[in-house]
Amino acid sequence: MLAATLLSVITLLEAVAADPDAPVWTGTGPQPARWWVRRLLHESVVHRVDAALALGVDHPIEPAATGGRPL
Repeated sequence: MLAATLLSVITLLEAVAADPDAPVWTGTGPQPARWWVRRLLHESVVHRVDAALALGVDHPIEPAATGGRPL
């Protein structure tokens, strides 16, 4: 399962590097390839903050991690 996930991530990164505006499938209809990168960023941040809250530690999010856009 880890190998399949890693292969999917590599495929996504290659697609975004080739053409970030190329239309790709999403559950909400076609979106630009870069949409998935932002979606995965949100997913990672949610789990990171959840873990930090469970441990009672600080969980700052650097603005650069979101391309300067608010989450």
